Amino acid sequence: GSGFSSLQRLATLPFDNIKVDQGLLKRIYIAPLHTLSMIGTIVRMGQDFERVVIVEGLEDRAMVEAATILGASFGQGYALARPMPADRILEWSRTLPHAAVSASITTFLGALSFHRWIHSATPGPGLPDIRRCPLTPFLSQFAGDGKKVLILHEKFHKNGPNDLSGRELTEWLVERIREEREPKSGHSG
Repeated sequence: GSGFSSLQRLATLPFDNIKVDQGLLKRIYIAPLHTLSMIGTIVRMGQDFERVVIVEGLEDRAMVEAATILGASFGQGYALARPMPADRILEWSRTLPHAAVSASITTFLGALSFHRWIHSATPGPGLPDIRRCPLTPFLSQFAGDGKKVLILHEKFHKNGPNDLSGRELTEWLVERIREEREPKSGHSG
C-alpha cells in the first residue's frame, strides 16, 4: 500500500537529522505509553539510519530523562534552556554542567521509558540482576503500596518480558504519571 511506498521513499532521501516535533509531546502526561512508543520508535529508526535524533518540546526534567533513556541524541526545550540571542549561546554553553548522563532513574516517565524500551526489549535470561537494575532504587521509594510494585518488578526479572507482571508494572507506572499531572484539589477559604 501507500504507507509502505512512503517508507521506502523515506529510506532513499538524503537527510542528516530527524527532529521529533514538540507537538508529539503535548499528550505525554495524558497518553504516556502511546507518546513514548512513538518517540522510542522514531529514535530507534534514527539510530538504524545512523542519523542524529533531536526531540523538541522538552519542558521538564521528566521529559528530558525519558528522551535520554530512549536514546535521543539531542533535545530542545525550556527544561534545557530558554530562547536566547545567538550571541549568548557560547557564554551559556560554558555554564552547562558536562556531567555524564545519570544512571539513576528519578521520574515516573523515566521509569516507564526504561521499563518498556530497555527492560521489555531484553529476553528473559538477559535481564540484569534485579539488585543492579536502575528501576530497583526508584521503585523502592514506593514500597508503601503494599510492596506490590516491588513484587511485580521482581516477577518481571524472574519470568521475563512475556510475564503478566510486566504489563501490570507498565499500568502502575502509567497511573502514577497521570496522577502527577492531575490538578490537586484545594480548599479556598
